[in-house]
Amino acid sequence: MVSIVETGLDHQEIKKMIFDHVKNRLLLCAIDLKIFNLLDAPVEDDRVSAQLNTRPGNTRLLLNTLVACGLVIYKNGKYENTDLVLVSDTLCYEGETLDRIVSSISDALNPGGVMIGIHGVLTKDRTGPDHMALGMLPDALMARGELPDEGFLPPALFRNGFRQVHTKNVFMVYSEMEVDIARK
Repeated sequence: MVSIVETGLDHQEIKKMIFDHVKNRLLLCAIDLKIFNLLDAPVEDDRVSAQLNTRPGNTRLLLNTLVACGLVIYKNGKYENTDLVLVSDTLCYEGETLDRIVSSISDALNPGGVMIGIHGVLTKDRTGPDHMALGMLPDALMARGELPDEGFLPPALFRNGFRQVHTKNVFMVYSEMEVDIARK
């Protein structure tokens, strides 16, 4: 058995791997519950719990963790949305079109605002993953578009005013998707 010292990983790297996964799952849970829909105006946790029909203590824990991750604001006993744009499989454009769209998103966000992009992508050599390559084949053959290469979004985000970008592949429903979280 190989010890952790022999792998070259330190405890901070392992902690980051674990908590990045937890943060991704937390975000997906909040999206599934439509929590962000309830936070357009400041609201107390018990009201969120009542609207979701969830346990008050668990709802408070979820909201507090969203605050800790920077996805929700907590002020004067109430929770509200951060400045956030979520895009899913919609930024699969090239060149100037992508820059124009990302620039518009950047312009719409306040300083510190967050954009989360979730996209199916192909490997750099465009040969996988197999289900992505096969899934986009009919559209590609009819010249209606193709999936972008992995890592396509961060350069456009940096060019258009985002100062931090974190990219990770996350398994969602049936496939790994590339998730980019960018802060202006």
